[in-house]
Order: sequence, then C-alpha cells, then structure tokens
Amino acid sequence: GGSWAHELVRAETGCVLLSNMEHPFTQRYFECSVITVAEHGANGTVGFITNRPMTQTLGDVAPALEAFRSCPLFFGGPVGEGIQVLHRVG
Repeated sequence: GGSWAHELVRAETGCVLLSNMEHPFTQRYFECSVITVAEHGANGTVGFITNRPMTQTLGDVAPALEAFRSCPLFFGGPVGEGIQVLHRVG
C-alpha cells in the first residue's frame, strides 16, 4: 500500500513539514523544526512550530483565558500581534 508520508513540491493546508538540514535556512529558528501548516493559499502560508515547548504556560501570558491556563506555550507561529491557540476539541 501507499504511505501517508511523502515529499511535497509546495506546502498544503493540513500538512506537517519537517525541516531539512540540507536546505539553507535564512531564519535559523526553522532549523530542526516540525511545522503544522494551518493555512496555505494565494495570500501566503500560516504554520505553527510544534516541537519547541517553552517554560511558560498560556496562563502566564494571558491569565484571562482561564480554560487554557495550564496549556504549555510553544515557540513559533504567525508573525504579528496576538496569541494563536491550537487545541483539541473534546
């Protein structure tokens, strides 16, 4: 049978990208990264680095979000202001 893991010519919404050490990164924070692509289209790509946990929790930076207070924070995500939250349903 087929394999769920395969090379991509370009990113796709929903894919997981593994950094390739043979690729010369211009931004060093992408090295050794696992990136989940949340959106990819004509306006660009939005992805989240999912293998870089930080020591802070969401409660440390946004105490008003009580339901997510103990959730760990991870380094990397969309550039800009605000906080993006990825979570499970249920």
